[in-house]
Amino acid sequence: MARSLGARVIAVTGSADKVDFLRTLGAHDVVVAGSEGYSAAVWQLTGRQGVDVAMENIGHTLHDTLRSMAMVGRVVVLGNVQPGTVPVSPGLLIGRRLSLLGSGSATLEDLRTALAMIAAGQVRPLIDRVLPFTEVAQAHALLENRQVNGRIVLSGW
Repeated sequence: MARSLGARVIAVTGSADKVDFLRTLGAHDVVVAGSEGYSAAVWQLTGRQGVDVAMENIGHTLHDTLRSMAMVGRVVVLGNVQPGTVPVSPGLLIGRRLSLLGSGSATLEDLRTALAMIAAGQVRPLIDRVLPFTEVAQAHALLENRQVNGRIVLSGW
């Protein structure tokens, strides 16, 4: 979606197996995060400028995401894979004048916009697989083991 709006997209993954997949989705660059994190690689890719907007989908990687930001950048947190607290450096927020935003469910207007973009062919929903609702435990196992590229749709409830 970001690329369809004209943004340069840098994706971050923990798996080298997903690099090509993320490029097919529109990422201009893909960083494989190792034990040392990913902010240094993002900083290098952006010519030491950082990124303007980031989506934090994991939660526990928030520190690296904040370190990847440009001045007056915005971080939208919409995922928390490992519930718990994460450290946030007030100095980093203040020094770079960052905005940290939380995002939950989409509004009705967001849904209308997304459906219009799908209908216009600007974006496509990414469905990894469809499973019957009775296999919800398998769906969770696949997600927990990071064996999913996209969403799992449960059918037949």
